[in-house]
Amino acid sequence: MNFRMTPPKLKQLFISYRSSDAAKVDKIARDLALLKYDDGTPRYGTWQDKHNLPPASPNWWDAIVDAIIDCDMFVMNISRASLQSEVCRAELDYAHKRNRPIIPVILDGEFFLDPKSGKYDLPKETWALVPDWLGESQFLFYAGTEFYGRFQQAVEGFERHWPRDISAPRPLNPDSRSVHGSNHALYDAACDYAERLAFADAEKHFDALVRRNDEDYGDWAAQWLELIRRYAELVEISERRIPTPIFNKRWASYTALYPKEFLDGIFDPKRFATHGAKPASPPVVTAVPVVTTPATPSPSALPAQRSGAGVRANPRSVDLLPAPFAWIEIPKKGYSIAKYPVTNAQFAKFIEAGGYREKQWWTEAGWKQRSNDKWTEPRFWNDSKWNGEEQPVVGVSWYEAVAFCLWLSEVTGEKIMLPTEDQGQYAAQGDDGRDYPWGKQWDASRCNNNVDGKGIGKTTPVQQYEGKGDSPFGVVDMAGNVWEWCLTDYDNKTNDINSNATLRVLRGGSWNDLSSVIFRCDLRLRNFPLLRNLNLGFRLAHS
Repeated sequence: MNFRMTPPKLKQLFISYRSSDAAKVDKIARDLALLKYDDGTPRYGTWQDKHNLPPASPNWWDAIVDAIIDCDMFVMNISRASLQSEVCRAELDYAHKRNRPIIPVILDGEFFLDPKSGKYDLPKETWALVPDWLGESQFLFYAGTEFYGRFQQAVEGFERHWPRDISAPRPLNPDSRSVHGSNHALYDAACDYAERLAFADAEKHFDALVRRNDEDYGDWAAQWLELIRRYAELVEISERRIPTPIFNKRWASYTALYPKEFLDGIFDPKRFATHGAKPASPPVVTAVPVVTTPATPSPSALPAQRSGAGVRANPRSVDLLPAPFAWIEIPKKGYSIAKYPVTNAQFAKFIEAGGYREKQWWTEAGWKQRSNDKWTEPRFWNDSKWNGEEQPVVGVSWYEAVAFCLWLSEVTGEKIMLPTEDQGQYAAQGDDGRDYPWGKQWDASRCNNNVDGKGIGKTTPVQQYEGKGDSPFGVVDMAGNVWEWCLTDYDNKTNDINSNATLRVLRGGSWNDLSSVIFRCDLRLRNFPLLRNLNLGFRLAHS
């Protein structure tokens, strides 16, 4: 490859990771593939072995080496497991020798916040595994919604001095060493190949353990051999025009035998269990999420409206909540959305009503978190920089936002909840496919942002950008100011407040985000529902 001395507009990213980290890495790769320039063209293409490498390919290592040669940038997803993986280390070493721009991403759960320095850091045992040359790089810690802006900053840093390609010999397949290593390493490598759907290599490694009659791994390796043969057949059936009942029958037989003692759960790297039955045709992946008719929370999740012989016994939300507050009806969609994010003055009503003392307004998981962390108010409630009456409330977790909605629903008799993801996107974008709430082109003057480091460094009153950055329906601050919690489970896209969701959706971008792509109507991010960051707030929906 004659590597360009000027950066290409569309950059191909090689995604390096340990298979045990696949769930975390898949989310990052999906979000990076959604980032676009202001003209709507994608910023990144991604290469992952699980998507771009044919299952059970006999030449899998050659394909990986070719992908590293052809990539524009190398993204090393770092965990203790990936630093110990021979394959990951071989990929990283070759990318370094070819002088590819390398962005080291520290995965969630692999780092900690140092209370002395106030910065993120790696445990000493992990640092010991980091190559010396890589330790000199600036690491990106996957911590909250700021990650994607920092990723873009890292890319822009390379763009100023785009690295030259350096020729290097093709590296040896690390497999040629691992089959002669310890049984522990052999078993670990075999499991890794199985998770990557490289079944031929997995079988070779498991077969070696069986033939060695290893007392620790021999029996398990024998079970693995049958397991992956059965699963490989399921993969083949799923990719052919074979009647769904045949797949379902084989799947039922497979699940009846597994999981085994040596697995935490069923072996299912293709996630058939998530989809239920065999899909009728391959799924279509689109860069821009399709907006469907907004789903609403189940009736059981919200209190029923009270009635009384034509007399309303409850105050209306528009009367109870301090100004500025108004509902915007979304035509033909069956819901309304709050014109502005919830302000500090409005959230104060929840606190005054005993919101942090009354369990009845909290989900079970939310109340447990509130009790464990002894929450009595939002995190920055007493900080004058953030607590202006008409500034959006910040430092609220998803749990607190839902509790506020359940309280307001009960006292008003109205069905009020966080917007679902589809409701939020439609209220911001409408039907014309615009990129930003105000139109096709990015305009920093229309919302509170920090693009190019030119922001004011804090939230603004919710009416400050009214008339400048409104959505097609007149909804304010749908881009910028604060990231807004949505009801939706990021992974499964359900809207059940009591589901055991690991991540909840965030929309809109905030005052401290550095890249214009973050503010696009179609960009979906997520975070843990317990987080209470300076850029997290919410708004209400009414059905």
